Amino acid sequence: EVGKQSVNANVSIGGTLIGEKNANAQAVLTQASAALRTAQTEGGNRINVFDPGAKDKADDEKNRHWLTLVKDALANNGFVLFYQPIISLHGAEGEFYEILLRMNGPKGEIGPAYFMPIAEQHSLLSHIDRWVIGAAIKALAEREKAGHKTTFFVKLTPQSLDDQTLLPWIAQQLKQTGGRIVSIDHDSDYAEATRRQLALHSLTDVAEVRLAPLADRGEDAPWYDETALEGLAGIDLLLVDGPPEATGPFARRPALEVLRGALRPGAVVALDDIHRDTEQEILEGWTARWPEFRRVDAGVSTMAVLKDTTSG
Repeated sequence: EVGKQSVNANVSIGGTLIGEKNANAQAVLTQASAALRTAQTEGGNRINVFDPGAKDKADDEKNRHWLTLVKDALANNGFVLFYQPIISLHGAEGEFYEILLRMNGPKGEIGPAYFMPIAEQHSLLSHIDRWVIGAAIKALAEREKAGHKTTFFVKLTPQSLDDQTLLPWIAQQLKQTGGRIVSIDHDSDYAEATRRQLALHSLTDVAEVRLAPLADRGEDAPWYDETALEGLAGIDLLLVDGPPEATGPFARRPALEVLRGALRPGAVVALDDIHRDTEQEILEGWTARWPEFRRVDAGVSTMAVLKDTTSG
């Protein structure tokens, strides 16, 4: 009662629980003020308490949901590949596709932006990469049988590229579909570790690791001892990912010069780390000296891809 009049007073209260994540005055006041505004927005005359742990609980539940979907997709072939055509501006023969990954979900296909972060948190990226590689190899084999000369561009995560068991695993896939891998390495420990993996899985008939110590060529940097390359011929894909940059700024320059004669007509050459200035200069030098090698990748990854446009 105010004098002879009755006054109805509505009271809104905003508060917050205090925990480890907001144990400072500014955070507490900000969250309490936000809780008060929420109470007022909802009509007032109520109490609203912010719980910092509620968001964490909701996020945990969401992450568990996505993790379940990813694990289920890996276990039950729940991923699907899409093939984005790439048109060569230089008229390179054959069909070129960038491989795109989607995951089947309860309401349709799901883009990688949704499931790859949770896969990374739980160390599942390499497992997804292997699913993609396996599916791509099978698709390539089918297209080759149908007479379609095809090149796929597959993006791999750094976790897979650092995995010593990846090469033996790819060899296992090639053993089922046909093909052979020869890897050149200057590091004896790494080479021997990979050989053991190949022998363990009975893959020495489809994959070989050759030890090639770095030898002085009197140029920019040492390169692999060429005696280790003897007998190589009919190469369809040359992946240049060494020697390491630490051995010299243009350490990979000799690769195409030395191995060009061992390539099959129409072969593909991939140069990694193209984001580096030195690798870009190497690539420009290759295409200027051997114009039959034309770049066919989309220029959106750290790997440049050349194709030999000569006919066999």
